[in-house]
Amino acid sequence: MKHLMTLAVLSLSVVLSAQTTHVLTAIDFEFVPDSIFAAQGDSLHIVFGSTEHTFTQVSEETWNANGDTPSGGWNLGPGITETTIELFGTGTIHYICLPHATMGMKGIVHISLENAIAERTPLLQDRFYPNPTSGQLWLREAYTGMLDLFFTDLSGREVLRTQVVADRPVDVSTLPSGLYTVRAADSGGEDVFRQRITRK
Repeated sequence: MKHLMTLAVLSLSVVLSAQTTHVLTAIDFEFVPDSIFAAQGDSLHIVFGSTEHTFTQVSEETWNANGDTPSGGWNLGPGITETTIELFGTGTIHYICLPHATMGMKGIVHISLENAIAERTPLLQDRFYPNPTSGQLWLREAYTGMLDLFFTDLSGREVLRTQVVADRPVDVSTLPSGLYTVRAADSGGEDVFRQRITRK
């Protein structure tokens, strides 16, 4: 139930005066979604599922190394349940959770000019259920045609490649328990969506 409520919150974005409030949740040991594409002047509403978590800005080098040295930018928490920050300028914010950086709890916020937003890659979406899953995934809405699916683990290594056709289930029972990202691509190789999946 907690995950369903979180996903419902994540699907929410509030548009006011051409500005958007993006919702980021620090739940369990991950940020959901772990990549956010925002426009200059947007806001980021952060919900901490635990008061142990932080939203700490780091350099790209530290981020790539799963390090924990703050860069002098945003450093929110621990002890905060939720907060909202305004996103100014353009570029990329690399952030981590300080206590869980070595576990790969991190994410990115890309901030661009408003007219560049249409060119962004697909955001993480809630298209497959149940999540977590014990072995089979179903699309919430049937897709006309076939999608190629690419599952990667937390290190970015591809661990499963399969397909989904119309309303048929996807078998992920061969995956060990853990957290994965699934990328769905159409027959032309274009990304349709991405989603984080937990295999129980």
